[in-house]
Amino acid sequence: MASLQHQRKRARSLGCAVVKRFDQGGISAQSVRALFLTSAFVQFLRFDVVAEDAQRGTVSLRLPFDHRYTIVSDLGHYHGGVIAAFVDIAASMCCVMATGTPTPTVDLRIDYLRSPRNVDLIADAKMWKAGRSIATADVVIRDADGITYALGRGAFSVSNSKASMFPTLPAEQEGTR
Repeated sequence: MASLQHQRKRARSLGCAVVKRFDQGGISAQSVRALFLTSAFVQFLRFDVVAEDAQRGTVSLRLPFDHRYTIVSDLGHYHGGVIAAFVDIAASMCCVMATGTPTPTVDLRIDYLRSPRNVDLIADAKMWKAGRSIATADVVIRDADGITYALGRGAFSVSNSKASMFPTLPAEQEGTR
């Protein structure tokens, strides 16, 4: 395994600055957004980042309705797995922004309150606590009219020792040299 110093040098050679952990001065929301939006799975879901605040540990995402997210296309009801994935991504994203470290899912709970049908969904996520090894975030899945469809809570590991290896966008690099 390469040393941290070697990994940082490699990241810089690829045009990426190294982001500091939150406790060393934070991680930019722009960097986290770029990291998540390069994921093939996230690209499949096609969500938009509506708002984010790294200091407060909050993020809001919008998932445009797509018939591919349903079980029976003519009915237009979302598959529960799509909603669960949306909750997981929103919760993880706000934890990454707040802690500056990778946050693999440890536990995820979803309460489905009603079935959304033919509507764009919004995920409002907030990290409530980050300890030495676990961060916890809550997510509300709603539509633009404020109707709540699901509530989720996730626990995420924040004890990854490679936390400083998140790449930033090249435009952010100038301020780090």
